[in-house]
Amino acid sequence: MHKLKYLTIAIILVTTLILVSLSYHVFASPLAAIAPGLGTDKSFAVLGASTVTNTGPTVVHGNLGVWPGTAVTGFPPGIVVPPGTIHASDAVAHQAQNDVITAYNALTSQACDVNLTGQDLGGLTLTPGVYCFDSSAGLTGRLTLNAQGNPNSVFVFLIGSTLTTASNSSVLITNGGSTTACNLFWQVGSSATLGTTTAFQGNILALASITLNTGADIVPGRALARNGAVTMDTNNISMESCASQATPRPATKTAMAATLSVIAPTLTSIALTPSQTILPATQTAIATQQTGIAATHTVIAPSLTALAATIAPSLTAKAATQTATALAPSLTEKAATSGAANITPAVLPNTGFAPQHVTVLSAQPAEKAYVDLGYIWLEIPRLKVQVPIVGVPQTDGDWDVSWLGDQAGWLYGTAFPTFNGNSVLTGHVYNSYGKPGPFVGLSGLWWGDKVIVHAWGVQYTYEVRQVTLVGPGAISSVIKHEQIPWVTLVTCSGYNEASNSYKFRVVVQAVLVEVK
Repeated sequence: MHKLKYLTIAIILVTTLILVSLSYHVFASPLAAIAPGLGTDKSFAVLGASTVTNTGPTVVHGNLGVWPGTAVTGFPPGIVVPPGTIHASDAVAHQAQNDVITAYNALTSQACDVNLTGQDLGGLTLTPGVYCFDSSAGLTGRLTLNAQGNPNSVFVFLIGSTLTTASNSSVLITNGGSTTACNLFWQVGSSATLGTTTAFQGNILALASITLNTGADIVPGRALARNGAVTMDTNNISMESCASQATPRPATKTAMAATLSVIAPTLTSIALTPSQTILPATQTAIATQQTGIAATHTVIAPSLTALAATIAPSLTAKAATQTATALAPSLTEKAATSGAANITPAVLPNTGFAPQHVTVLSAQPAEKAYVDLGYIWLEIPRLKVQVPIVGVPQTDGDWDVSWLGDQAGWLYGTAFPTFNGNSVLTGHVYNSYGKPGPFVGLSGLWWGDKVIVHAWGVQYTYEVRQVTLVGPGAISSVIKHEQIPWVTLVTCSGYNEASNSYKFRVVVQAVLVEVK
């Protein structure tokens, strides 16, 4: 009985050690980037050291502060949307500056995964990690950050001197979530300058100053300057979606090391008698089995590689279809239907706010919450639009798209995006900040222009066949059944200041022409 007891203990010990060792090996992947703690800076969208200045109707979602300087100018016409407030040289701003220093230094200490010195960020597609520039960094065009399906992915850019973006540049995050940009950090060794109408994301922590030229936005994100000024001109800066986000877990290697330190005392406390000889024998047997497995793997690996190369393309398309098929019913009972019979709203949704006017929205009710469709996003090349698609439920006989922001909304009850039928997507012509939304240029599309839906790694390309202007009540002509995959894009047009409403809807209808 004693021998059986010790045999059992030995087997458990060996198995545990092997599993821990294998787990450590498998998960100690190069996920080096770690999001620093921001402390009180979580509540700040803008923080300067010397001054904070503004020109035009800038909108700040989050606190705005300055320390040790005292000057905050240009508010109004700029506004800080409640509950955000202005902290000019007070204790809150002082603590925020201290926390910027801590976060800045934490970023500096991270090891570099890839050195991009001399390269322009425009046109690159990067995965989570730490990217370094020995001196200056520039962005001309679009930078794509692929979160690889993990909404908690962390991207860190360590820039030796300046960060400069050209006009109309943008940062796009794919395969992540609505808060992935909150884990994007730009540590700038001197000053950062965003060119006009740049669509930026992430947290800028600059040693000197930050300048946002006309129309440059940071949504979501923050502009935090340690020693200089923050200068704004008709911008949107919003940390709203990042305010309550928890700091992501550190790299798996660190987590595994912590786990090992906890279980090690327990493992070493198991008492084995000197007479016990089963442990070495068990280890020898396991080693022999592993050698045999390795040899088998060597034989079959080439065949598996060749087979994978042959079937991978068809599997990718099939997997995307299966994923969509599985996902659609779980979103809503009507998600996969394509007919108009299930559509209850009497009018098309109101997809616009008053231009050049800030509309303060209430908190989005739980019953009207949008659904993350999972790595589905919309691209309109002519308009340079690249936005995620979320699901908009029907509530009280209506689709409420008030909180879409810079997203596209798929209307429940129409065909699920990429399915046979008519998928209706809406987007703002002007957002709640009074600035142009992603669909502001919709009426400028022509026959043959491309509309692309990216879903689970597959690209569905539609071509425009019709652009029309209809009234809000023309729902039956817009949301109509189609036998093959169509996408219908809808937004508002013809703002009437007297009634604070839009008289028309722009409708773009496009048919699927290619899947790759």
